[in-house]
Amino acid sequence: MDTVFIKQLIVPTLIGVFPEERKAPQNLLIDLEMSTDVRPAAEDDDLTKTIDYAAVRESIMQFAADSSFELVETFAERLAQHLNQHFH
Repeated sequence: MDTVFIKQLIVPTLIGVFPEERKAPQNLLIDLEMSTDVRPAAEDDDLTKTIDYAAVRESIMQFAADSSFELVETFAERLAQHLNQHFH
């Protein structure tokens, strides 16, 4: 199994417990590791047979834009569920 990394992705989202925290989007810094088998893509030089970094990034950005949570922990857990549904 191989690992795909996305590091230091800055993602604006509405997050926080207190009203003053939720007045404007705050930036979250995301580091992500996803396990996958890259051999099929490497054998055929075919992006469709592996995880497309750009698609993952866009999915994270859209998820954050559409989300509003009080806790960073909730954001992280729901994002992980979202990515597992769409990229595994």
